[in-house]
Amino acid sequence: MRARQWFALASCALALPGPGAATSAPRAAHEVRAAPVAQERYYTMNARVRPLFFWIRKNDVGEARITWRRGTAGAHGYELLVGSDPLKAPRKINKWGYLAEHLLNDEATIVGVMKQAKAESVEDAEGQIAREGQGGYVFETIRASVMNGQFTAATVQVRTPTDLTLRDVGALLGRVEIGAAAARTRQVPQATAPGFLTALAGLLNETTTAATTGANLRLRLPEPRVYMYNGRLYDLELRSLHARPALTAGGNRYGPVLDGDFVVINRATREVTRFSMVYGRTGELRGVPLKVVFRPKWWFEAELILGDAPH
Repeated sequence: MRARQWFALASCALALPGPGAATSAPRAAHEVRAAPVAQERYYTMNARVRPLFFWIRKNDVGEARITWRRGTAGAHGYELLVGSDPLKAPRKINKWGYLAEHLLNDEATIVGVMKQAKAESVEDAEGQIAREGQGGYVFETIRASVMNGQFTAATVQVRTPTDLTLRDVGALLGRVEIGAAAARTRQVPQATAPGFLTALAGLLNETTTAATTGANLRLRLPEPRVYMYNGRLYDLELRSLHARPALTAGGNRYGPVLDGDFVVINRATREVTRFSMVYGRTGELRGVPLKVVFRPKWWFEAELILGDAPH
């Protein structure tokens, strides 16, 4: 198979637990959704595929956007939109995911969407590509909330006649009739974050707050964070952390930075997912991811590099 075809398999491995304008995000609890954007960062997605023994790389196959929200009375939130761009990706592959967590005091609203992609091997990915569009396009959505110590979630599959891109996330979620789905509830253990983004933000804030100046400084690892997604409990751990004087990525130089290796552990299945992240240590880039490397499958790796806002 030619190299460009291997890259077409890349986005089939992007099974996220879940950019466009900020107004395209779905509605959540009013107080939280009204929180203004504190900052917004845009990323270029590169990909590598290993069909046999060697990695094959292609740059600029997709994009991502991370949004931080801050409002009055403690309202805040985090949003992640990431995926391939069919205008750039080989064979116009279109796989993407969106995750939003909006919080106010002890309440939270979580919204997620992912274009269906669960390839466990290169062969599975090839089959998904061959069947793409037959009988419509399938998206999985989740809406969840945390209130009074109880987590409630409902998952709905949405089938569309046309292939929606990551820029259509608002329109897609507007079609979900969540009331027709069976909701699942469970009690939330104490000290449990309502979602992955909130747990990660906590780790980044704690490590940047504790960091001091200096190159190659070994830092004390924080306690793991527990979070819930779709009614399941996960542990987010920082396995290693180093202070670096600078990072050069995407033609830009940033510094000082922290370089960490993370793992996510599914408490029920014990499945482990690893990713690494270099993030700003001080100033306006404090706690902002600058480079993220995620390898959900042994044969696929995605890399996000901080870039400029789209024109």
